[in-house]
Amino acid sequence: MSSKNRRRGKDLERWVAKYFGGRRVGILGQEDVRLHWGCNIECKERAALPIFIYKSMAQAERNAAGSMAWVVLHQLGDEYENGLVIMRCKDVKTILEKEGA
Repeated sequence: MSSKNRRRGKDLERWVAKYFGGRRVGILGQEDVRLHWGCNIECKERAALPIFIYKSMAQAERNAAGSMAWVVLHQLGDEYENGLVIMRCKDVKTILEKEGA
């Protein structure tokens, strides 16, 4: 991995830690960010994410009518509870603030 990519990754980790009020760990093989109430965050940055994710979020937001939009991704053949939830960072932060986390 180039030093430019490592720097970008660290920049993202720092932003996430600050935004969510956590601590950047960033040690190879461990989580990138740890929140005080027990959430561990792995940060990934790519030049481009799959367009279907953005289209799915846009559809969820259109249909949300002022509430939070979530996208659930499920791989065919896997258990439903192993699906992935995608939300906007600002919505996750809102939930954390409401829960007092």
